[in-house]
Formats: sequence, structure tokens, C-alpha cells
Amino acid sequence: MAKTDVKNLLIILLFVVGFAAAGYGLCSMAGWAVHERELITAAVICALAGGLAIIPAVLSRRKEHPMNALAQAALIGTVLHMFLIILLAAAVTVARLAGDRQPFLFWLLTFYWASLLAVVLVLVSLLRQASPRPAGNVAGVAAAQQHGSQN
Repeated sequence: MAKTDVKNLLIILLFVVGFAAAGYGLCSMAGWAVHERELITAAVICALAGGLAIIPAVLSRRKEHPMNALAQAALIGTVLHMFLIILLAAAVTVARLAGDRQPFLFWLLTFYWASLLAVVLVLVSLLRQASPRPAGNVAGVAAAQQHGSQN
């Protein structure tokens, strides 16, 4: 696992933890019940789904045409993110791991959008890293064009 992959996972985790802390603080200040168990369960589900959602993009960077493969993998990653959250939330609900379903679903919706935002930011940064860079000088462009005309 590369250093940038760990950084990307930390970005997703920090988004979810940041939203959890902000939500906890806002609920506490407003005098509302926080439902800590549901908050933690929803945060873990979304952080896990977010981390798994970037795996297709990380694996596709090693392809022959990384830009095409990465764009498709990014789309697959966002769909995977949504389906993993639905699947894990259903499993948690059926197993009754979250005490109260309504607060769990509200927290889940909050963390879904937070983790989706983080996943999209990570995938866009991976796409930008894989995009071809234009030549920096005219001599480099002329040499590339001359080399291309010889083939």
C-alpha cells in the first residue's frame, strides 16, 4: 500500500470523524439526545464503505490506459460506496445492533453524504494525478511532434 493510499484513507476517516464530532456537539448544545450507539454504528459503516470504495480506483492505476480505467473505477467506487452502506445498514438493522432505528438512519444519512464527499474528493485527486501533463516547453512539444511524424 502506497503512502498516498494511506493518506486517502485518512481523508475519508477524518471527514466521517469530523462530521461525527460536529453532530455530537450540535446535538449536545441543542439539548437533543445524541444516540451515541447509533452515531458510532453509522460512522463505522460509512467509514468502512468509503475506504472500500476507493479500492477499484487504486487497483486500476496499474492498467495500460490508467485515465480510462480510473474514470470507470471512480464511477464503480461511488456505486460500491452506496451499495455497501445499504447492505451494511440492512445487516445492522436486521441484527438489531443499532438500538433505535430512526436516529440510526438519520446519522447514517449524514455520514453517507460526508463519506461520499470525501470519496469523490479522493477519486478526483487520483484522476488528476493520472491525467497526462502538457509539455512545459516548446522544444519538448516540437520533439514529440517530430517523433510522432516519424512513426
